[in-house]
Amino acid sequence: MRKINLGNTAGRESLAEVYGFGSFFKGASTFNDVDILIVHNSTSFESCKDAISLKKCLVARIDKLSVTMLSKSEESELDFIAKASAKYLSSYNGGNLCEVIAAVKNSGRVNR
Repeated sequence: MRKINLGNTAGRESLAEVYGFGSFFKGASTFNDVDILIVHNSTSFESCKDAISLKKCLVARIDKLSVTMLSKSEESELDFIAKASAKYLSSYNGGNLCEVIAAVKNSGRVNR
């Protein structure tokens, strides 16, 4: 499993894309959870491990977070982003966790 680096490392290949959807990202005054979608590159073991690792780090740092994970091919088949009116938040490259957290938090009212 790749070690998660909390800093910013430009120039790395994207491991996943992070999207927000649901009432929190639509600006609702009340919400039960913060829904995000992690779209990882493939169904390979390594890609799935990267997505799970990212999910664990985000859940530990953002209150009320609910995470859905799909590979790119699964997302394409389901058309989840369009159907959920998901908003692109950030790309994750294995070294920019702080940027991903900031993108989620700056898209609404999450405190932690």
